[in-house]
Amino acid sequence: MKRVMLIEPPQLRDWSELKGELDCEPPVGLLYLASALREHGHRVEVLDCFQKGYDERRGFNGKVRIGLGDEEIAERIRAFKPEFVGISCIFFFNGTMARHICKVVKGVDRKITTIMGGIYPTVYSDEVIRDESVDVVVKNEGEVSIVEIVNKGIRSGIVHNPYVEDLDTLPFPARDLINIDDYQRKAFGMTSGRKFTTVLTSRGCPFKCSFCSAHKMWTRKTRFRSAENVLREISMLKELYDIREVHFIDENISLNKERFRKILKGLKELDVKWTTPNGIALFTLDEEDVGLMAESGCYSLAMAYESGNQEVLTNIVRKPLDLQKARRLTREVQRRGIKTRGFFIIGFPGETKEQILDTIRFANELELDMVGMNCLRPYPQTDVYVEAEKNGMIRGCKADDLTTKNAVISTREFSPFWIKSIIEADRFLALNRKRVKPFSVLFREIFSRNGMAAGLYVLALALRYGRRMGGFRPRRGQCRAREEVYLKRLLN
Repeated sequence: MKRVMLIEPPQLRDWSELKGELDCEPPVGLLYLASALREHGHRVEVLDCFQKGYDERRGFNGKVRIGLGDEEIAERIRAFKPEFVGISCIFFFNGTMARHICKVVKGVDRKITTIMGGIYPTVYSDEVIRDESVDVVVKNEGEVSIVEIVNKGIRSGIVHNPYVEDLDTLPFPARDLINIDDYQRKAFGMTSGRKFTTVLTSRGCPFKCSFCSAHKMWTRKTRFRSAENVLREISMLKELYDIREVHFIDENISLNKERFRKILKGLKELDVKWTTPNGIALFTLDEEDVGLMAESGCYSLAMAYESGNQEVLTNIVRKPLDLQKARRLTREVQRRGIKTRGFFIIGFPGETKEQILDTIRFANELELDMVGMNCLRPYPQTDVYVEAEKNGMIRGCKADDLTTKNAVISTREFSPFWIKSIIEADRFLALNRKRVKPFSVLFREIFSRNGMAAGLYVLALALRYGRRMGGFRPRRGQCRAREEVYLKRLLN
């Protein structure tokens, strides 16, 4: 038996991101690794530094570090005395922090073998393995690899094992190693107020969206857990932890329709609420599916539209979504009483300002409960990154810069500054007709998030065009012509 500590590191965020709520959900990936290790007789401890130090903020490399401090982490390592420490890095923007935690581990005991896994070390494996604080890099999914490393005592190198073809053979995540209650106060976007946790039912995505890096981690082949296996896990969660709400974090839970409908039937019988915080593929659904979802306990849906311009969606994003169908299904979801959250991305190479404003118009038209309007994040090795780099649209961008509110693409049509300002102006003027916060609060946030220059720019937009919009309290049913005047002015 060997002692293994698995660490979810603190997160590095831009100062501009701290005004909103940061989602904090159980580290399911690490819990899967923990189960695999325990199945082979090893002793495991999971340390979620982000959750444990959620209210702690400190500066780090010009950004904000959220989570436990170095000494607190070191103390826990000393107390457990692990032979191996695995550090997860599932976000590109957190690569520097994950490598820093490896350094903290080595500061406790140089003999501890440090292992990094996740999307960042998968893509940057050759670079990461050269870090003197990183002993082993795991590429792609890690259940087989982490067991091999610990069982064989591998102390250095890059490990890449075949994928697990039958996901039903994996033991359920070791949720007993965390306190599920610690995650209840912070969820992604919307919750029903019930006790919740996250569940992953499939891995991989067959589609070829130009901005997405999921295939780098899971490949384009989708592997599914059986409906029976998924429902057995949820039943166990309900019995052991009194879970009454499930957040499905799949890329494509609805891709296999027969399996999806079996899951829906089981959820109805289990009487649990559910949602999809990472999004659901609208192009895989029809009206009948929406009805079954509502009956099975779906109370909110995050839907990834990406763009409100069909040409951009088809030729640039390469997402197989028809916007007319998206409109129809969104109305059906709303009619069924399911809350709606929409994800949008602006700032693609080749996208025009007018097409970007089409996305704002589309988001406005849908009258969603929540809108996530984000800057494009050109992840390394994705098609959109390759194109941007080839055409000189992205310079000096590091993985740490790839956050949802930080624009890094510059084209003949727009600058990063314009993209970021449009996102802030959209939020500031409440184009989705919802006055979420008082004017004075939004005013302070614009400046604190962007600094004086960007803040003044957004304020100028507001003062110049706000009256044309009918003031800062636009209501449902106001004349569309006012909105159109405002959007046209943004082109200048």
